[in-house]
Amino acid sequence: MYKKNKIAVIIVTYNRVEKLKKALITYEKQTVLPEYIIVVNNASTDNTKDYLIEWKKEKSLLNKIIINTESNLGGSGGFYLGEQEALKLDVDWILVSDDDAYLSDNYIEESMKILEYEKDDISIVCGLVEQNGDFNNLQRAVVNNIWTTAFEKPIDLTTFNEHGYTEIDFVSYVGPIINKKILDKTGLIDKDFFIWFDDTDHSIRLKKYGKILCSKKALIYHDVTRAREAFNWKTYYGYRNHVYTLKKHYPLQYLWIILLLVVKTILSPIKGRSFKEIIARFRGIKDGILGNMGQHKIYKAGWKP
Repeated sequence: MYKKNKIAVIIVTYNRVEKLKKALITYEKQTVLPEYIIVVNNASTDNTKDYLIEWKKEKSLLNKIIINTESNLGGSGGFYLGEQEALKLDVDWILVSDDDAYLSDNYIEESMKILEYEKDDISIVCGLVEQNGDFNNLQRAVVNNIWTTAFEKPIDLTTFNEHGYTEIDFVSYVGPIINKKILDKTGLIDKDFFIWFDDTDHSIRLKKYGKILCSKKALIYHDVTRAREAFNWKTYYGYRNHVYTLKKHYPLQYLWIILLLVVKTILSPIKGRSFKEIIARFRGIKDGILGNMGQHKIYKAGWKP
């Protein structure tokens, strides 16, 4: 059954051309090939644009589409453009992923095999993400205690059924394969998040129309480091989008969690957090409450304190 489904791939990239090259190769090697691959170049300032011109000329069984943006729209804006384009195509499913994620050769095949066993509506199929040497991470997650700031927790790796898959609640935009019909019904990713929590919001919306199912036989490697990230422009979006997502989807709990975030921020100097970071966090909390989304005039991509 899975071989009859046509698939489009969307990759959003920004200034990581070497990782992009490595990622693109993994799609060419799939045991079940996608029909299309859409690369959204988010106004990269390295040689990504030139590389993509040459990449498109290379012979391939895949239909290649390149979208070059005039400015960095963030991951959210990039995936939004890609999904807009994918909805125009004659496909059944849409795979979305980062430029630093590398699929195992059978990733699409094993993910789509889930369809052989399920009769219920399915919004997403996906595989496990290896990150920092293990699969125990929030790239595939379930609902945790909604009354805490950490409302997601990694999936239990012992819950896979006899066919090798399990139902989950949240999926990052690292390799989910989305049902095109349900995507069209639910709506595209919210481009105004800019980065972070956009995939959490989308998971919640998509799951209202179908299950999210994850196969342990389909693997994808996410090339990121474990190092704790220092305060930068992303900090603001983390707090803002966290609050906005809670307000939108968990209205009964979000006021309590805002209180927890405020207390955490007030006490953060104890852990060496700077005054500028505290201001960024409070701005994020305020804008999340007020719904002031989009790219912030101060915390633009690449901003540093």
